[in-house]
Amino acid sequence: MTMKHRIVGACLALALCCGGAPGDDKPGSKDAAAVGKSLAALAAAYNARDAKAIGEVFTTTGEFVDGSGNVFQGREKISGEFAALFQVNPKNTIEVTTDDVRRIETEGA
Repeated sequence: MTMKHRIVGACLALALCCGGAPGDDKPGSKDAAAVGKSLAALAAAYNARDAKAIGEVFTTTGEFVDGSGNVFQGREKISGEFAALFQVNPKNTIEVTTDDVRRIETEGA
């Protein structure tokens, strides 16, 4: 199979799996609703300076990559990183919005 066929096949598979393009008048997918809830929980925990609650938003094997490219894996390390951040920046707040949600799957999933 040529690269062109693989790309076309991937685009077709993506089109079939997606609930609609951003901007369609269709209601959001279950994935989009779940992501929205998680992001709202993350913002609320951040603004409350609750590092443990931030860690709980991630899966047990989740990872957080900071602005410098440092990777923190697992809830405990992620919570620790945010606790340290709150010591250095005690007044920062965040607001989280999304423009688009798309499913990312690993090979073999």
